[in-house]
Amino acid sequence: MKSDQQLVNELKSQNQNAMGQLHTRYFEKVYNRCLSITKCESDAYDCANDALLISFEKIDTFKQDASYSTWLYAIATNYTISYCKKLKKTHPINASVLEAEFIREEYDVLPQNNMSEILEKILNSIAEKEKELLIEKYSYRKSIEELQEKYGSGTSAIKMRLMRAKQKVQELYMKEIALSA
Repeated sequence: MKSDQQLVNELKSQNQNAMGQLHTRYFEKVYNRCLSITKCESDAYDCANDALLISFEKIDTFKQDASYSTWLYAIATNYTISYCKKLKKTHPINASVLEAEFIREEYDVLPQNNMSEILEKILNSIAEKEKELLIEKYSYRKSIEELQEKYGSGTSAIKMRLMRAKQKVQELYMKEIALSA
């Protein structure tokens, strides 16, 4: 079995067989990544195929600083997010992901009753920019570097915005718990 690097080199030389092998090797993984974003099998299927096609068309821009799979997953993730935004089909806030990723991680002392419902209500009440930043970081699992690039801000600015948004959610969560007690 040929390595990714060998197949990429063959693809750069216009070997169509290499394209088929890379497609077979990565389609399911790319599809699952797309499905985690779209929450729709048909959209994920389309996005996975499109992302693979884009990677094949742009193979000459691949510098091999990272692995082909890392590059491909970045293309798939970015393409799928753009696809969802264009169709206004972004999946509903996955409160359970956010709750697992930062509420429980950062605030284990908070009461857990109805957490998903409360968190979803809170996220819908905060500023769109704060909500988007939290979702990008904790649902889409974007790195600080990716957020810097997207928002055109420095590391400390992104970290500060995340911290303030998380604090706001925590405060609103505590108020909500107090009101329901």
